[in-house]
Order: sequence, then C-alpha cells, then structure tokens
Amino acid sequence: MHSYIEILLIESKLFIRSRAASFFAFIFPVILFLVFGSIFRDMPVWNRPDLAYVDFFAPALIGAYIGQGGLVNLASFIAFYRQEGILKRYNVSPLPLAKYLIGLATVHFGSLLVSSFILIVTGRLIFGLQFLGNVFLVASIGVLGVCCLFSLGFLISGLFSSSQTVLSVGQFLFLSMFFLSGAAVPRELFPEWLYTISSFLPLTHMVEIFSGLWVGEPLFQHKISLLILIGLSLVAFPLAIRSFSWEEK
Repeated sequence: MHSYIEILLIESKLFIRSRAASFFAFIFPVILFLVFGSIFRDMPVWNRPDLAYVDFFAPALIGAYIGQGGLVNLASFIAFYRQEGILKRYNVSPLPLAKYLIGLATVHFGSLLVSSFILIVTGRLIFGLQFLGNVFLVASIGVLGVCCLFSLGFLISGLFSSSQTVLSVGQFLFLSMFFLSGAAVPRELFPEWLYTISSFLPLTHMVEIFSGLWVGEPLFQHKISLLILIGLSLVAFPLAIRSFSWEEK
C-alpha cells in the first residue's frame, strides 16, 4: 500500500507539472463550457423543453472528456515513459507492474473527477445547472466509461511505439469523436449519413447514456449504449494487455 501511495504522489506531481496536460484536463473544458453555455444559455433541448441547453451540454462534455483522459492523456503519458526508458526501469524494479499501471490510471481518473467537479460547480453557479438523475447510476456509468475508454488508451499506447505517433492518433480519434458524438453539436442536427456514422463511435454512446441518465432518463432507454460500452471494455482490455510493451519496439 505504501508503494502504491508513492506512485500516486509521484505521478500526480508529474501530471500537474505538465502544463499541457493540466491545461486540457482542468482549464480547457471549463472554458469550452463557458463559451458554449453563454452562447446557447437559454436554448431549450430539442426533445426536452423543460431543460436548458447547459443541462445537456455539461454531462455531455464530462462524458466526452473521459475519452480525452484515456485516448490522449493516459496513452501519451505511457508512450512518453516508454520512449524515455522510464517503464523499462520500473520493469526491473521490485514494484509490481500491475500496481504501477493501476496507480497511473488512478491519477488520470482523479484528474477527471477534479475537472468534473470544477465544471459542475461552475455550471451550477453561473447557469443554474440541473441534475435530475440518480447519483449512483450516473457515477456507475462514468466508471464504466473510464474502463472502456482508458482500455482503448492503453491499447493505442501498445499499438504504436513513438510517443508522437500515439499523441497524434489519440488526438485525432478524440477530436473526431468529440464533434461527432453529440457533445459539441446535437446529433439530431446531423444529416442522416453522418448520424449513421456517428452511431458506430464509442464516445457517442458514452455521451448519450451519461447525459441521458443525468437528466433523468431511464437506463433501459439506453440499453444499446450500455451493452456497447460493456462489450468494448471486455474486448479492449485483454487486447491492451496483449499489445502492451515496457520497452520501445
């Protein structure tokens, strides 16, 4: 337990000292929320006239940034550590490797919790953000999304050896899915062909189920998204373990 706590402290300091990671984890989501929230502040949700735009956008943004935490932050940190030989040194140390990976993932999960808390408080104070769902259910879906998208991040870091390549691939996947998932623009406004394509993206299902449960929609209404996230987690996790490497290929 002592070694696990040490890992958390060290990795937390390294994460905070990374200006880019800190900015995109803690500051950029809030800026994005404030900009879009101010522009569309009083616009009703297309199928829920009792809700304001921000009541949908806040949970959608939180759900989307779980993807950013896994596909970009986590994946690029692992690739950088591998390229710099840090993972290799951990590999020959007495520290259990699984404990190190769990510690690293915990730090990035913690950054998501902090970012979400800041965003929720900001939304509540400035826009009167509402929460109409079940806290336990929404939190459970959030953890499921972390398992799914963090596993995909581990998988990306294992498939590509260069840290720059991992960062580029992760950013491309996240930004593409971010704009197609409904987190930025409601999918109902998409043309039919684009709506169909976006239905195959994991982040789309994360955003839909998370924001839906946030505003009080029943879980069975999002059963397809739930099954897809569970299925992707069960597939991506063993593939990530199989492809993971402690040294550059």
